[in-house]
Amino acid sequence: MTNMSLLGIAMSSDPHPPPILVCGPSGSGKSSVVREMARVCSSFEIDSQEDELLELHVDEETDSKTLLGSFVATDIPGEFVWMAGPLTLAARQGRWVLIEDVDRCPEEIQAALIRLLEERILPLGVGKDEKCHPRFRLFGTCVTNVNNNSATSTTSSKEKSVTRRKSVVSGGAGGKRILHPNLWRKVHVDPLPFTELRDVGRLLHPDLPVSVADAVLDVLRKLDKSGRHDELCESTNEEDQGDKIDKDILGHGSRHASVREYIKLLSRISSAIRFEPGSEYATESQRLICLAETTDVFAMSCPNIDKRRNFLCQIGAPTWSLTADAALRYIENRIPSLSLG
Repeated sequence: MTNMSLLGIAMSSDPHPPPILVCGPSGSGKSSVVREMARVCSSFEIDSQEDELLELHVDEETDSKTLLGSFVATDIPGEFVWMAGPLTLAARQGRWVLIEDVDRCPEEIQAALIRLLEERILPLGVGKDEKCHPRFRLFGTCVTNVNNNSATSTTSSKEKSVTRRKSVVSGGAGGKRILHPNLWRKVHVDPLPFTELRDVGRLLHPDLPVSVADAVLDVLRKLDKSGRHDELCESTNEEDQGDKIDKDILGHGSRHASVREYIKLLSRISSAIRFEPGSEYATESQRLICLAETTDVFAMSCPNIDKRRNFLCQIGAPTWSLTADAALRYIENRIPSLSLG
């Protein structure tokens, strides 16, 4: 609710809110906050074929013509017509647009959007300009890093939250590749605390035993690097034990576990295993399947077999109350069979 409130305040401007840059650690729910706000404020018809929000994922191979539009050939030889791009169509229709990872967009695209950021006008490059629909809104996301080293073990939960907030702000949203960052209104969001993630997981999959859902959350806690608040282990020694586990155990570098993997693992376990109604625990055979799904979601993208084995021994097996030998034997013998037909 806090993140939604911050975004709502940023949008409360007359006559139109400026472009909004949603910043926060990876996996903090930046895009989800914008999606939920678009759903709540949607002005499109319920049976419309289009959603209120258009999400654009721009990479180094994308150019401004892809977004704004260009001349294309027709069936008549030598004839060309102007075809508007997705951003131009969204500006005409009054849709909301979310550009993921603005700091990674090519500077050529960012330069082409300056008039859109300043005046809500799209220069089409053919001697014409496109004025945005009054309902048009532009959002962007930007990843900021959180440094929690300054928070000692004796720091209170409130002080830790303030420390995280300051570290996000000091990290800045205007990365090296954001042109004219002052044209964006920045909104810093905090990742959901683990207590709220636990409630979300149980609400999405009430059929799962509590012990299974908590075990899935525990895997995320051991790998998460977002700096999200953890009230679940503040009064115990679990935090000190968790610090002994290398969060880069899989060597993913900049990539690390996020809420996406948490939700995906809950869904896969719920689909793969049928638990008895009202059961509180999982059998050993069920826990082995849970281990396999955990390994597939969190570890199989790592190409190094030794790192995957370390993950199994240090995180996978203890989480599902299995021995390291049993975990390794089950996973390494789990080879899919091929049938040619």
